[in-house]
Amino acid sequence: DYDAASGYGILVQEGFDVPISVISNAYDSDKLVPRGNTDPPPVRTIKAIYGVNLPTEVSAVYRRRKTLAERKGVVRSKFELDRQVRKDVDATGYEILDGIVLETKETPQQTGDGRTARCSGDGTVPYWSLQFVNEWRGKADVTVTEIEGAEHRAILADARFHRELIEYVTVVDEEAGENAV
Repeated sequence: DYDAASGYGILVQEGFDVPISVISNAYDSDKLVPRGNTDPPPVRTIKAIYGVNLPTEVSAVYRRRKTLAERKGVVRSKFELDRQVRKDVDATGYEILDGIVLETKETPQQTGDGRTARCSGDGTVPYWSLQFVNEWRGKADVTVTEIEGAEHRAILADARFHRELIEYVTVVDEEAGENAV
């Protein structure tokens, strides 16, 4: 039996007033980059290239500690990662390993065009966040290329990324032939 709780909710339960104050004062009240801003950057054309279908962390399962120990100046959290919970990939498409919930290439996701597809993020960024760029369609000319199995950082050394980027920034002179740039 588990209850869903946000990271913020856990901070509240733990009594961490200072981090809550920092979040409120530094992030929530930031007039330049408020969280939840869905406006596109001030450009007409956006090209997103990212990797997909690698197991990607999206959540974690915690349990309440059986005992709390305090020493002078040290307080243990009320919660600990539940490394005992296990779940193989099933119809939900998620897997739990050592308490970490991973989306997999079998996880149902809403795509930018409203379809449901089975896919996952790039090993670092969850799919829902990667494809957020699709929210800007209609406000900008948005094109997306998803590269199968390309990891978040390693994509920069991936030949498929380089081909896509070169094709995007290259203008072909139609009159000179397809080999002329």
